[in-house]
Amino acid sequence: HIDPVGEVSAVQRSEPADDGPVRDALEMIRVERGPDFAPRNLTVRRTGDALSVSFVLPMPPTISIAEAHAAGELVEKDLRARLTGLERVVIRVEPWEEASSGGQAVTPE
Repeated sequence: HIDPVGEVSAVQRSEPADDGPVRDALEMIRVERGPDFAPRNLTVRRTGDALSVSFVLPMPPTISIAEAHAAGELVEKDLRARLTGLERVVIRVEPWEEASSGGQAVTPE
């Protein structure tokens, strides 16, 4: 992650957005992938016509960083195929133990 530097930076105002469609898409992915797919701490924000989505995705602590990154990319691709207007998707992969110790599970509405 790299933060912009300098005197001038772009400022975009975002606001909370309806997370129902994202929750529904994540639930469809969970049904397809099984109960181990359990995203947490969903945040959905709107900037103009674009949506920004972020959540935590618990993974087995035994998988490699490369495997976790690849799994996150597949989930992002799947979300983008199901939802229009996704500008930014941030998936933070954490080991199951850390991810399940706090936060809100993502469930359909």
